[in-house]
Amino acid sequence: MTILLVTVWSQTTSNTTVPSISSVSPSKTTPRGTTSHSTTNSSVTSNTTERTVSETCVEEETTRPYAVVINEDNTETATDIYNNIPNNPCQGNSLSVSSAPVVSRRLNILFVTTDDIVYGLGSNSEGQLGLGHNRPVDTPEEVPELSEQNIYQFINGEDFVLAINSEHRLYSWGRNDRGQLALDAPTYGTTKPKIISIDIPVISVSCGANHTLVLTGSGHVYGWGSNDRGQVGCGKSDVKAVLKAIEVKFPNGYTIVKISCSDRKSFAITSDGYVFRWGWNAYRNCLYKPELMDCVYNIQSVGANNDKIYLLSNDGQI
Repeated sequence: MTILLVTVWSQTTSNTTVPSISSVSPSKTTPRGTTSHSTTNSSVTSNTTERTVSETCVEEETTRPYAVVINEDNTETATDIYNNIPNNPCQGNSLSVSSAPVVSRRLNILFVTTDDIVYGLGSNSEGQLGLGHNRPVDTPEEVPELSEQNIYQFINGEDFVLAINSEHRLYSWGRNDRGQLALDAPTYGTTKPKIISIDIPVISVSCGANHTLVLTGSGHVYGWGSNDRGQVGCGKSDVKAVLKAIEVKFPNGYTIVKISCSDRKSFAITSDGYVFRWGWNAYRNCLYKPELMDCVYNIQSVGANNDKIYLLSNDGQI
């Protein structure tokens, strides 16, 4: 059995120093897809477990979970679980991980093998492994709903997970008290993956702490989840949670090509390099619908860290 794709994340709620991404020498084995909070393949993005040596990491806000391997003080749980997975992708191919002390031991791991079987192990406190229960899992257990579905990417928020397959179908599971799973029902959550009803094929996904944005092949953006700071972009300040996918509206004449979520912030980049933002901002107020950033153009990627926004231009300037 060889692993094609793996994601590891820690559910932290305290402010911690986010580790940087380190690199591992690539081998002939190539993972199926990226594993991250955002599917945008760019030099400035949210934290991922998969990076090439040339990529630059702009860290997410420190209240977020991170898709990295955490090496905690006085415990071997995280590194031992990860390193003992058969044919660990970090042992000799292009995946890269980080390690640093944090306050939480709530680790979760999902991975896909070459025979298209999905396994999970970890704390599973909110059913984030998709196994149909919320009990801790010490050894890999198969996730039947995701096996043989050609899953090529996992994307996680604080206590929920999404997966996308080769047919651009989206699955969601975990906590749902703020509409994180787009199930159109105010349930606490689900411990088994369910298909999200979006008729248009999805090409890109990004998760904040408790909200999600997706980009379709036709350039439309949909969002759902927590909207307490306007991060979904529905335009209504009195809507604190969006339970199903709704389209995020942009002014006429703009084609969206990339999306990015931070903790309670959202961004979209247009085909001509302009950037829209909405949600919580540096001035401690909220934008409930997308607004064009002033004096910003020729941008290829965007990321946020607390009150800072990082922009990467097409000519390589940050």
